[in-house]
Amino acid sequence: MNRNFLMRNPKKTRYLIAAGIFLLSLAALYVKRWYFRLEWRTPVMPIDYSGEVFRGELLLACVAAAACFCAGIIIQNKKDRKIPYIVLALLTPVLSVLIFEISLDEYTVSLQSVRNLVVSALFLSVCYAAVLFLTNSLRGTMIGVSLFFAFVAVINTYVFLFRGKTIYPMDLFSVKTAAEVSGHYDWHPTGAIITALMLEAALCSLWSRCHLKMKGKSRIASLVIVSIALFAANGMMKALPDFIFNRESNGYILNFVYALKNLNLEKPKDYSLEASSDIARNFPSIINIKADTSELPDNIIVIMNESWSDITCLGDFSTSEDMFSCYNSLTENTVKGDLRVSVFGGGTPNSEYEFLTGNTAAALPENAIAYQLFINEYFPTILSYFKNLGYEMISYHPERASNYDRENIYRCLGFDKSYWEGDFDSYENNIYYRGLLSDTSDYMHLTKLFEEKTTDKLFIFNVTSQSHGGFGYPDFDSFVTTKGLSKQYGTVNEYCTLIKLTDNALSELIDYFSNIDERTMILIFGDHQPSLENQFYDEIGQKTGSPDLYRTKFLLWANYDIPEQTYDTISVNYLPLVLLNALEIQPEGYVAFLEELYEEYPEISYTGCCDKNGICSSYKDTVSSSEIMHEYSVLQYNYIHNPSERLDGFFWENISEDRD
Repeated sequence: MNRNFLMRNPKKTRYLIAAGIFLLSLAALYVKRWYFRLEWRTPVMPIDYSGEVFRGELLLACVAAAACFCAGIIIQNKKDRKIPYIVLALLTPVLSVLIFEISLDEYTVSLQSVRNLVVSALFLSVCYAAVLFLTNSLRGTMIGVSLFFAFVAVINTYVFLFRGKTIYPMDLFSVKTAAEVSGHYDWHPTGAIITALMLEAALCSLWSRCHLKMKGKSRIASLVIVSIALFAANGMMKALPDFIFNRESNGYILNFVYALKNLNLEKPKDYSLEASSDIARNFPSIINIKADTSELPDNIIVIMNESWSDITCLGDFSTSEDMFSCYNSLTENTVKGDLRVSVFGGGTPNSEYEFLTGNTAAALPENAIAYQLFINEYFPTILSYFKNLGYEMISYHPERASNYDRENIYRCLGFDKSYWEGDFDSYENNIYYRGLLSDTSDYMHLTKLFEEKTTDKLFIFNVTSQSHGGFGYPDFDSFVTTKGLSKQYGTVNEYCTLIKLTDNALSELIDYFSNIDERTMILIFGDHQPSLENQFYDEIGQKTGSPDLYRTKFLLWANYDIPEQTYDTISVNYLPLVLLNALEIQPEGYVAFLEELYEEYPEISYTGCCDKNGICSSYKDTVSSSEIMHEYSVLQYNYIHNPSERLDGFFWENISEDRD
């Protein structure tokens, strides 16, 4: 076969190219199958790479590609191709939905609901018809839009692999942050991704043969399609009873659209400024703080430690070394316990937000990051309180300032100085694990900030990075292994080793400040658990959304006498209360409300609310059935929704300085 033959036979050339792509895809799929069996380290729990599932993917890919290939031959040989391509145009949004679901390896479940599939396809039809109206090119629209959706589907799958959750509208605010941390993850394609791309390649190959010319009336038809699709999809969406976010049953598109419709903070039932004021009157505050700070510590250090948790709480297994030997040994002048968080595998800023405000992320829109939706000007938090007490406020995060737009957010929160990635490169002996600054070096920099302070009172807020997700580094030396499991999981051992290294760093930090004369208090807590390989979670019986996956730890220690206490479990929004109680500050205003709320509901998080009797229910159900939880929702709405209506003399900037 020579070049002249190919030029003289364009139809056969297209067939040969399509067949070649198909065969190369099959070959690549088999190669990846062999590779998976030998050395694939599954990045997170939601994907199953068992041989049975892989053979199912392969069969589906073969059938889909062969069907498109045969359809292309049929259309190519028909004199009137208009009707076949009209049918294909109607089916293309359905195929795009399938590509989304196949890439997530969810097609066997999501297709059980034909109604959800139809609704999802209708929403995508709106996009196709809108682009068709703008371009008036059928082939260009179908190829371009389907490629765009396939690209989004693949990126969505990787986000799910890395973070344990799919992309939602709020995540669009985090695109820059995601790009900056992407180098820490394993980007090998999965069998599901390859299958989806094979289907997309076959679809594009089919549309490449379309040479139908669009007429002026086609634009009118596009508008009609947009209107009908929106009306039908919206009507069917409203008909869904008690819609609940569920990746498996709803499918990705349906969840995304529903989240898009709920970008704004939901107003609590019967909310009004007067209702907020009525609640606040029961917790009076004193305006204009002018406290005698002589009884307060000279230094307060708060560390939100990346992925700091004890995963042995998830199942019946242990580790070769005690990952929390320092933590467990601390009893004197110590407050500690388990911590209930609202995020898993990612979403660090929401744990940060819960600590700083006393609010719960459960009240936010689905998958929202509070920093990016509600903070664009001065925003009072517990930092405001300590700043009013005369502390110099310093933040330190050894990653880029642009992550989650922290540089601008921290200005709104009122930090006097902020330090970021590279600000401590001049210090010698910096240690890095997996390309991330170790907690040992991070804590060393905290001591440097203390030694170089220029004021009597210093408050440091530190967000670490050592144990950030992206587990499975081949060159990492995992010296901590698991015991009691059927096999050794590489990502689990890597994570446990990192946690042990954090414990070692904590021991050094405690030793340092134990020998310092200045009164110092240190609060450290974990933001979330890590996303590890699914076979590990399968073996220990943990499923996506299990409350156990939303447990971390916290520790409050002082180098002077404070009352000791151990909590069974407490949620992050109560950590400000724990800190102020340790400082023997009489809670007033919002903190006084949180104290009453804690007595009734010691655990409030995205996974649900647990009352003092251990009875748990969803956040929305609890708000509907409990008066104090309804009041909590009202106060939170007043706090973050409209700064001009925020209650004066109630939130953090106006708490009384009185002490017992």
